[in-house]
Amino acid sequence: MVFLPHPLSIMIKTIKGDLVKISDETSLFDVYIHGANCQSVMGAGVAAQIARRFPMVYKVDKESKLTPRQKLGKYTSCNFKNSVKHRIHFVNAYTQFTVGMGVQVDYMAIKDSFEAIRTTFGGCKLRFAMPMIGAGLGGGDWTKIKGIAEEVFKHEDMTVIEYDQKL
Repeated sequence: MVFLPHPLSIMIKTIKGDLVKISDETSLFDVYIHGANCQSVMGAGVAAQIARRFPMVYKVDKESKLTPRQKLGKYTSCNFKNSVKHRIHFVNAYTQFTVGMGVQVDYMAIKDSFEAIRTTFGGCKLRFAMPMIGAGLGGGDWTKIKGIAEEVFKHEDMTVIEYDQKL
């Protein structure tokens, strides 16, 4: 059996680059989604880079009124103009409850947070971008995670930015 995409769906694109640099220095995308844990810890990986470059993204996470248990599968967001004066939305998708070694990512939380994000931002012709959420420090299976993203964002303009420090 051969998989053929629905004629109205848009397949997720992949580019190599630095999500933080792209989000700050270009107008390529409108909504940036990254995977966050429910403990409001942004101390490693792309989350740490985001927190350093855009402290307001970390602030909205820390100031959430949700308890850590309530955050799982939801999101927080903020919007601002980047260094090239392009308005962007940055989204903390709560895809894992805690941090640590091994598989921390929760596949159901990925789906739930993605659906909530699509409900808020989808259908507006916005350009979405995300790293390989949950597949790095979260320890998840990128094939599964990409499948969830393709299902949820099938009618959106979504690009995965695969980290490449040389770019």
